Parts: sequence; structure tokens; C-alpha cells
Amino acid sequence: MVFSFHKSTLVIALTAASVGFFAPAAVKATDATMYYDCCKPSGSWMGKAPVYNPVATCLADGKTIVTGPKRDDPNSSGCGGGNEFQCSCQQPWTDAVNPTVGYAFAAMTSTTESENECACYVATFSGAKSGKINTLFYQVINDGGDVTSDGLDILVPGMGVGAMTQGCKNQWPNSDISKWGKQYGGLDRDAAGCKNLPEDLQHGCMWRMTDWGDSVTMQGKPQRVRCSKGHIDRTGCQRKDEPSTTFQGHYDSAHNGPAPDGYTPNPAVCNIGAGGNSKRTVSSNGQPFVARRHHQAHPVASRHASQASTCPV
Repeated sequence: MVFSFHKSTLVIALTAASVGFFAPAAVKATDATMYYDCCKPSGSWMGKAPVYNPVATCLADGKTIVTGPKRDDPNSSGCGGGNEFQCSCQQPWTDAVNPTVGYAFAAMTSTTESENECACYVATFSGAKSGKINTLFYQVINDGGDVTSDGLDILVPGMGVGAMTQGCKNQWPNSDISKWGKQYGGLDRDAAGCKNLPEDLQHGCMWRMTDWGDSVTMQGKPQRVRCSKGHIDRTGCQRKDEPSTTFQGHYDSAHNGPAPDGYTPNPAVCNIGAGGNSKRTVSSNGQPFVARRHHQAHPVASRHASQASTCPV
């Protein structure tokens, strides 16, 4: 097994970072898995893919968006002793109209990370329970390694921290991680165990218990689609090749619509992209810094560099 603080997921010969429902040896190439290690996602590092902005990260509260030049320090990941973690708003949710469609974020294996980082896909699952999620509309924000082409590891709180055991301990020091379930598999179907997670992570855990269709067997390969506004509102990351990708409206029953090219996230969702100069910015070491003019060359980045953002959940 090989892992990196820049890659928040574990590369295992037979499975992805962690397993939502089975022991690692039992996972098939066509099975999706689940994990949540609290680490800074791979897509949060600059230069990983042709995007307008990398995936947003948060301080240990899971709400304060990290901005500024220090966010790319080599040791900035919370899994490597730094202060950048997964934002709590980057959890799965269910379509407001169609309960069989879920939205999520994931790690995805590929031969070239730049090809799918911050891209969105749709995966369907065979044998899902009636009336529950059988279609997942997700954005890739982490690299699962070169294990199985298009391997899918869904970010769901309480479904196992995998190899990166320090991330959640560092982010949530007042939470008893031993009550988060197994290292691989987490709480699985233990709905009562979700209450042992920090309050801000409990709704994502319960999403798995109440809304998920209980099938991990993917039906064919995931299909690349244009990202919804809802995804980018929570990550701040949009690929520059999005205009060439078709938006699949039938996967968007709530009619959120596709995110236009150069989309500025709705700050009401996660406070990413909020404007205004009255708020101080917060760097990855928790200290305010002065925004410099070179940020203004990038419209969205300059807005990031003028705020102290909080990410409501």
C-alpha cells in the first residue's frame, strides 16, 4: 500500500481508500466504496488539473474557508500536521424532488488525475432499494490512485477513515474517533452510531443510513457530465473544459441547472466566493494576511482573497 499526504486516499491493490460495506478483500472492481478521512483533498492542491480554482479547504471548524498563499504549503494538510481539512459542507445530499438521485463528492481512480479532478460524473447502481438512491451525481475532488480505472470512493462521514488515521483526530480532537466505527467500513449500517460524530457531520452519515439505496454495484462505467451549481457551490472548483461537456438535466430534478463557465459559487451555500472587503481572510495557519494585487488577475481568486469565509452545513 502507498499513500501520500497530498493524496488523501489510500492506494490498495484490491480496493480504494476505505470500504463502506465489505472487508477490503471482498470488494469487486465494479463496487463503489465509501470513506471520510477529513484530509485536505488532492484536488485542493494547485496545478492538479485545468481548473479555475482548486477545491476549497477549511480550518478545523470545518466552516472557515482557507484562503491566501499559504494554503499550498507542502505541510498544510491536516493529515500531515497542517491546518487544512475537508469542509463539512462537502457531504452528500439527496435531490429535493427525486429521492432516487443523490449528489456527492468522491475520490476516483484514473491513470491521469488531471483528466478527472473536479469533473462530474453520474453512476447508476443495480439492485438498489425501491424509492432510495440508485443514481449518484458526483464531483471528483480526490485521487484514488491507479488501482482500477474509474474506481469510485464516495465521501460519506462515518464510513471509515482508511489509512489516513490522523486527519479526523486532528480536526475533531474532542470527538472519540474510536466510536466512528471500523477503520475500513466505519459504521456501515449502524445508524445509532452517527450521533457519535461531530454534529456537523451527522447529516452526511444519516444520508447513508436513510437515503442510500444500499447497493454499491455500479451498472457500467460512470458517465462524465457537466457539474451542477450545487457541486461547485460546495467546492469552488470548476474545470475549464466544462463548456464541452453536456449537462444531463434528467439527473437534476430540482432544476438547479448547470454551472455556467466561470461560475462564481453561491456564498449562501458554503460562503465560497463571497465578496466584500469588511471580512478578514484566513490563511492555512489561522493568521490574517493582506491580499496582494496579483490575486486580482484571477476574478474568482481575488474574491477568495478578500474574505473570512464560513461554510454552513
